[in-house]
Amino acid sequence: MRKRTNSLVGSTVFLLLIGLGVVLPLVLMRGDHNYIEIESDKDFNNYKFEGTGSAEDPFVIENLVIENQVKRGISISNTKNYFVIKNNRLVENLYNVIRLSNVEAGTGKIYNNTIISQSTGGIYLNFSDDVDVYDNFCIENKYGI
Repeated sequence: MRKRTNSLVGSTVFLLLIGLGVVLPLVLMRGDHNYIEIESDKDFNNYKFEGTGSAEDPFVIENLVIENQVKRGISISNTKNYFVIKNNRLVENLYNVIRLSNVEAGTGKIYNNTIISQSTGGIYLNFSDDVDVYDNFCIENKYGI
C-alpha cells in the first residue's frame, strides 16, 4: 500500500509541475555529464553532437549539465571545425569552465550558458579570434570572460 501511495503522490506532483510549466526546463537538460575535451577536429567524433562541423551545420554542444568536475567543463583546442556551445549549465568546476585554445578564427559561438561558482574563469579564450560570445550568465567566478 505504501509503494502505491508514494507513486500516486509522485505522479500527482509531477503532473502538477508540468501544468505549471516548471518541469519543462528540467526535461530539456540532459543530466549530469563528465567534462567535454576536444583536442583536435577528429575528437568531435568521440561525442554524439548534432552537426557535421561545417559552417552551415556546426557541431552543437547543448543542454548539458556539468557539475563538480576536476577538469574544465568544456575544452576545445586546435580545431578548424565550426561549433556552437549553448544552453549548458556548468557548476562548481575547478578550472576555466569553457575554454577555447587555438581554434580557427570565426568557427565558434558560445551563448546562453550558465556558469556558476568556479575557482578561476568562466569563459577563457586563448589564441581564438572572432568567437561570438554573448548572453552567458557567469556568477561567482574569479573571472567571468
